[in-house]
Amino acid sequence: MALTAGNIVFYGPFTVAFSAGPTFTAVKGDSMTFNIETKKGNAVFEDGTESDWEEGRKLTMELTVSELDPAVDGDMDDAEDSVSVIITMLNGAVATVGATCKFFADVDNGKTKITGYKSVAIGENMSDLVVIT
Repeated sequence: MALTAGNIVFYGPFTVAFSAGPTFTAVKGDSMTFNIETKKGNAVFEDGTESDWEEGRKLTMELTVSELDPAVDGDMDDAEDSVSVIITMLNGAVATVGATCKFFADVDNGKTKITGYKSVAIGENMSDLVVIT
């Protein structure tokens, strides 16, 4: 794969739409972190050798926005009721994290902070966490 500007997904302001609402538009790029880590297992044998293996993958997304709406039927409640999220970038790239995600809403320094998690077991594909089109 060649490194070109067309391959950049997380670029410029973006829109984040949660499955149960809310939708945040014109969000700055530094307002969100989006990480996927591979969970590894390890065993140490009697002779001192080790064996490593993949146990699965975990996606963690954090979004911080200035809007603060913790009331019933507010943004925070709706975000926690969501099971998926669609992130649309300025360049038209779309990252879809399908069901089933778990979202938690917090308040961080007077701003809404929504953290989402999704895990897949060993043998699953990276595209089972996120699909980019």
